[in-house]
Amino acid sequence: METKMRLKLILAVLALAALVMPGTADKVDDLLLDLKFGDYGVQIAAIGALGEIGDTRAVGPLIEMIPKPSGYVSYEDDSWKRSIRIAAVQALSKIGDPSAVDPLISIVSTSDDHWIKMEAALALGKIGDPRAVDALIGCLRKSSPDLLQAAAEALGEIGDPRAVEPLIEAIDYSNRYDASTHSVVLALGKIRDPRAVDPLIEIMARGKNQPTRLNATWALGEIGDPSAIEPLAYRVLRDEDSGVRRSSAEALGKIGDPAAIEPLISALEDPVIEVRNNASLALSKIGMPAIGKLIEALKDENSNIVDGASDALVLIGEPAIDPLVVALVSEDSLIRHIAAGILAGLGEPAVDPLINVLKNEGSEIRFEAAVALVGIGEPAINPLIVVLADGDDGAQAAAAFALGNISDARVVDPLIVALKDENETVRSNATEALITIGEPAVDPLIRVLKDDSWEVRAIAAEALGEICDTKAIGPLTESLEDENEQVREEASKSLAKLGGANPEELKAMMIGALEKVDTAAVTVYMDQTIKLVNCSETNETLRNMTIETRSVGDGVLNVTSRTMKMNMTTITNSEEAGKIVSDIEMYMVNDTLYTNIDGNWTRMPEMHEEMWDQSQAIIQVELLNASEIELIGSDEVDGEDAYKVKVIPDMETYTAIVNQQMGSIPLSTLNITEVLEGSEMNWTICISKESHLPLKNQFELELTLTADIMDLSVGGVGEIEIGIKSNSTGFYSRYNEPVDIEVPEEAMNAPSWHDTLTSQEDEVDDLILDLKFGTPDVRMNAAWALGEIGDPRAVDPLIGALDDEHEWVRCAAIEALGAIGDIRAIDPLVGALDDGEEVQYRAAMSLGRIGDVRAVDPLIRALDDEYWGLRSEAARALGRISDTRAVSPLIDALQDEDEWVRKAAAEALGEIGDARAVDPLTSTLKDEDPEVRYWAACALGEIGDPRAIDSLIGALKDEVRWVRSGASKALGEIGDVRAIEPLTYVALRDKEESVRAAASEALEKIQAD
Repeated sequence: METKMRLKLILAVLALAALVMPGTADKVDDLLLDLKFGDYGVQIAAIGALGEIGDTRAVGPLIEMIPKPSGYVSYEDDSWKRSIRIAAVQALSKIGDPSAVDPLISIVSTSDDHWIKMEAALALGKIGDPRAVDALIGCLRKSSPDLLQAAAEALGEIGDPRAVEPLIEAIDYSNRYDASTHSVVLALGKIRDPRAVDPLIEIMARGKNQPTRLNATWALGEIGDPSAIEPLAYRVLRDEDSGVRRSSAEALGKIGDPAAIEPLISALEDPVIEVRNNASLALSKIGMPAIGKLIEALKDENSNIVDGASDALVLIGEPAIDPLVVALVSEDSLIRHIAAGILAGLGEPAVDPLINVLKNEGSEIRFEAAVALVGIGEPAINPLIVVLADGDDGAQAAAAFALGNISDARVVDPLIVALKDENETVRSNATEALITIGEPAVDPLIRVLKDDSWEVRAIAAEALGEICDTKAIGPLTESLEDENEQVREEASKSLAKLGGANPEELKAMMIGALEKVDTAAVTVYMDQTIKLVNCSETNETLRNMTIETRSVGDGVLNVTSRTMKMNMTTITNSEEAGKIVSDIEMYMVNDTLYTNIDGNWTRMPEMHEEMWDQSQAIIQVELLNASEIELIGSDEVDGEDAYKVKVIPDMETYTAIVNQQMGSIPLSTLNITEVLEGSEMNWTICISKESHLPLKNQFELELTLTADIMDLSVGGVGEIEIGIKSNSTGFYSRYNEPVDIEVPEEAMNAPSWHDTLTSQEDEVDDLILDLKFGTPDVRMNAAWALGEIGDPRAVDPLIGALDDEHEWVRCAAIEALGAIGDIRAIDPLVGALDDGEEVQYRAAMSLGRIGDVRAVDPLIRALDDEYWGLRSEAARALGRISDTRAVSPLIDALQDEDEWVRKAAAEALGEIGDARAVDPLTSTLKDEDPEVRYWAACALGEIGDPRAIDSLIGALKDEVRWVRSGASKALGEIGDVRAIEPLTYVALRDKEESVRAAASEALEKIQAD
């Protein structure tokens, strides 16, 4: 029955929505008629509407709707009448007219209906008339918990002190929590009578449940009696619940007594930020008495305490300025820095004190004051201009620094004047300030190019180059004729920079453009000179051989379909062979290279397993991200205007990329790191001013290879030295134009290099002898050949070669064992995981190629190795073996610090296909590295678990196109119909054609399934 009555009330509220409209005050008379003559539903709706309108004309009729308080009707007989009575009481509560107080008191005092008494008590609380206090106090005694709760809540709203003692008597000190105790405690807090302090402290101490302690701390804060400080301090530091600690800190702030300063400062190191924030706010409310301790707290080693103290000082505001200025001249640099930051947060009132600090003799102190003034901003400008004009050298320099970083156009003219200052630091800071301000400073600096002082003219020329505004080109060109060499030099440098935009902005635009590349045409011109010098230990005569290679290539790349076509003509001149001309035609399709040299086709399958793991455009983006860009001028390429930039690559990243590209090429004997460390490199790119895509790429490289670098020793030769000079120029065009590369049929049917080698099995015995007894380079080549032939007879000799003293022989043997795939190699290869880095990752690679489960545990251990290359290859190998024991370790590897490892782990989990990886892989879709996100998406597609659908749908919005493509493909693999709508949107609306295509393919796959 009670449920039915509640349902009726809900229906009445719904009916109310149809009655209460703008201008309903004019409908009061109609509603009163409904109240008198309507049926049950109409009456309920009318009562609700009258309560919402709030017209006092309804008070009398509503009181009449409440039947005689006692003995009128039982709940079981006429529940609808009961609901009308309750609705009438609630309406009177909303109207809030005092004329309803006496009838409501009568209900509270005499009614037998528990629910109506409770509603009447709440209504009296909302009306707030003190006449109701005695009746409500009566409800506190021997009442049900619900009525006690309502009466306590009402007494709290009225706020009459007469209720304090009865409320205290109504407290339930048991450890349980109920709503009535909650209301009693809150009521005592609202009345704010000190008599309640001790009982509330007792509740706070005895309460084993969080709500009881939380409400008690709030109430004590509302009362504000200092006697509560000690127990509240205990709670703020010791209570196990962060909500209670937070509320205790707030209460101490409301009390505002200095005795709370120490515990509140200690609370600043609380692990929960909300507690720390409330402690800061509380300290700020205590105000002046807390300032000294707060400044002392700035020295604390705990950063949370320092941050909290700083926040409190900012909240205290102006009274904290003078003490903070004293801290600003402290000998402690950290205190100075923190004080400066706080003063900046205090704004305009701190300006004058900080201006005075600029006169300090200490340059570091002046700097901190200047930083603070920068933080204050506009209010500091005029005082700083005054200092720039009239201060001493140190103050002027600091003012120039501050004005530049505020970057307001009003400061340009004063800074121009400062360029003529006698002090070099002032001039330098003024120059940097003008550069920072940028465009507003250009015209004044152009005028300064005509200054009488050559030093000032040179400074202006340099600054204009840094600002990089093209309107300076003409004036700077005139300065090339300046009588002073320094001015001419600075003008020349600036003109070179004025070929285009800010270098970092230009790099970002170029990277953004490259990320959208699917296809491109390339023409490459390369001149290469190779000089070979052999020096015999017994004969000092040098034998020189010079090879010049010129090649012209016209080809096309299709990143999306992973194909390449290249035509080349190579001309080789040597002292011994003379001039040799070769025509070469090449196709790369996935991992297979088809080559036609002078009419002879060969096919090289699995030439490089990782060649297309990422597109060349992605590699270029990765390298550019780790490079510095220097704008050196403008150029024109095929009639298109271009910026000319110099690329200064990060050598660690460049080396890693080269190693990655060479990682699976058999017997790559060069130590790339050592080679590049001794090389000279010059790399320039011409970038389209319109599309920001590379138009021309010039790469000059000069390096020297020695026997030590190559880990080679030729019999009878004490030295071997190869000098290489390479000058390559590439022209790029036809970006993202449709490309269809068809491999000639004769190429597809050509014999593979592997087949050619395996036809030479009769050479195995000779190669085994070479492996055992040849020179290092002979042993290395023998191992490589044995791997290509794949004869099982070579396994034991190759295992023996794992102990060879030369690292690159061991590398060759490891790769050969992986190619042969004989399980006898498992244990020796596991042992090689502890060798040097070049050997380690090749051992992991070969274990993966063999695919024996005995390698799983060692490879899992390798996931914790210090060398990222081993961790990466171990992850890939575990993926190839696909043993489920590797799932958990690979999931852990998704958190590796190196993105190559995370990428390999994601790929491996996809190959294994275990559903345990779904949740970790969905989290990895948010990895900072886009390639990791891409492989996580691919892996989820391979696993095919529908739990990944929502996360993959989210990845369709990734900022990187190939991640969106990967997510689209994965959704297609899973085949869940929930993906149809978002994939349809992507197929129609994504800005990248390749993503739209991937989404369309995914939709076709889902619909086909």
